[in-house]
Order: sequence, then structure tokens, then C-alpha cells
Amino acid sequence: MAEKFATIEDYRCQCDIKHKLCDVLILVTCGVLSGLVEQALGPKKEFMKSFGCEDVFIDGTERPV
Repeated sequence: MAEKFATIEDYRCQCDIKHKLCDVLILVTCGVLSGLVEQALGPKKEFMKSFGCEDVFIDGTERPV
């Protein structure tokens, strides 16, 4: 799969690139195949619960008790 994605031309501005296009495409493909993307498109609260993160804010900090 990486060989196929590596042949795709990257039109992004080179100064803004943090990750190779090939790597991004592989991660997105894996997310789609695993169903993760479908969950991410649903409500954030339910998405976070499915990973056991209901006591954590989106930015990663813990909720005050």
C-alpha cells in the first residue's frame, strides 16, 4: 500500500508539511477500514466514551473532581 501511495504527487506547500502524504494516506485508510472514522463523525461525547475517555477533556486534561 505504501508503494502505491508514494506515487501520488503532494501539492501541499512544503513549508507547512509535518508528515509525509504517504503516511497520512495510510493512517486515513486504516481509520476508514477499522470504522474509526465513522465513530469520529458521530457526537464527540459518544466517541470519547467508546475509548473510555469520558473523564478527560478533548485537550487531554482531566476534569476537576
